[in-house]
Amino acid sequence: MPSPRPAIRYPLGKLTGFVVSTKMEKTVVVRVPFLLWNFKVQVQEKRNSRIWAHDEYELAREGDAVRLTQCRRLSKNKAHYVDAIVRREDSSLGIPSPYPNAHRLVEEIVRPEQGEQEDSEAAADGTADGAAPAA
Repeated sequence: MPSPRPAIRYPLGKLTGFVVSTKMEKTVVVRVPFLLWNFKVQVQEKRNSRIWAHDEYELAREGDAVRLTQCRRLSKNKAHYVDAIVRREDSSLGIPSPYPNAHRLVEEIVRPEQGEQEDSEAAADGTADGAAPAA
């Protein structure tokens, strides 16, 4: 009878890993470690997945811990993008927050913030300071 515990566990998170290579343009190779339970000998094995991820502005460096997000297929081997740099290898404070990527920029253009919409509506009514329009 199989064990009730899951066969695969991700110690860092499902799509969190370390940058292994940055040799390609706008692409990084990320090593995602996971633990696999071997039912036959009742032992956990450490394994790694290598995932190609899109890094639009090439901010990730080798050794950085990064979080990935799944997206549409960008090429034959690439279907993820770098969502955030969790930790730099040299512990420097050069982590941009929020991490700039094309997906986030498109969302900002398509869905502007609510405050900007209210300001534009107030300007159209002639009440920039929020006072009631004169009758």
